[in-house]
Amino acid sequence: MDPRELPKKLVDAAGGKLDDVLSSPTTAKRVSDIENWLTRRRYTARMEEGELRGIHVVVHRGYVA
Repeated sequence: MDPRELPKKLVDAAGGKLDDVLSSPTTAKRVSDIENWLTRRRYTARMEEGELRGIHVVVHRGYVA
C-alpha cells in the first residue's frame, strides 16, 4: 500500500511507523468491532423487514412408531 494514498493526518500520527500501526492489535480490534457492528446492524434490519424469521422449536409428544 502506498502511504501517499492515505490521509496525511494518519501518516503524521503514525510518525513513520505506518506498517506497525496498520498491523497492530489495536487496529485489528477496531476493525473487528466495526465488522461485528455492521453484521448486527444488517441482521437487525433484515429481521425488521421480515426477511428472516426466528426459529421456533415446537416439541410435540406424539405416537411412537
